[in-house]
Amino acid sequence: MTRADLTCANLYGADLTGATEMQVRSSVGTRWPAGMAERMRLRSDEVVPGAWVVAGRQGPDRTAVPSR
Repeated sequence: MTRADLTCANLYGADLTGATEMQVRSSVGTRWPAGMAERMRLRSDEVVPGAWVVAGRQGPDRTAVPSR
């Protein structure tokens, strides 16, 4: 999952165990699978208030998440 826009996505029941390259955008509305929200928050940089970029191996893409 590279450069995916997961702002406001509902991933609550998703199985992301094989997603090793997580470089995605998320927001306060993104629902992560159980136990994953805290890990994603710790790996993320806030780019605008309420929107984050999860850093992959190559670092975060600091492009702002578009407003919806």
